[in-house]
Amino acid sequence: MAGRYRSILIILLALGGCGRGSENAEPADAYADQLYGWVGASERALVLEWGAPDASYTLLDGSRVLTWRRTRTMQEPGPIHVTTETRIVDGQPVEVAITRQDPAIAVEYRCTTNFEIDPDGYVVHYTYQGNGCGTLPAP
Repeated sequence: MAGRYRSILIILLALGGCGRGSENAEPADAYADQLYGWVGASERALVLEWGAPDASYTLLDGSRVLTWRRTRTMQEPGPIHVTTETRIVDGQPVEVAITRQDPAIAVEYRCTTNFEIDPDGYVVHYTYQGNGCGTLPAP
């Protein structure tokens, strides 16, 4: 009988973590660490720091999701290739290193950051995605 209650307790504890939490798990990188610092802050403070969001969506429970999008295109140098060629110098074959660089490549960096604001006006959750989160300047 005690085993049954222990199982129920374990299930209840596990389900407690499945509900809408007030914050994300401990961050795994510098950008997540920056966002994690906003959990518990007011919407007003967030908008004053980040500026007006690019989009806003109101959920059925009165919470809102504020979205910021950033993009930047940078010219990255092309790869460098070193090859050897045989050249004739003074009638003798000589191996010569030849260095060539491919043309520059335009790389677009993107980051979309979302903050969930509870009905009382406080940040409770964040998400982000993109190849430029943490490399782009803060909004």
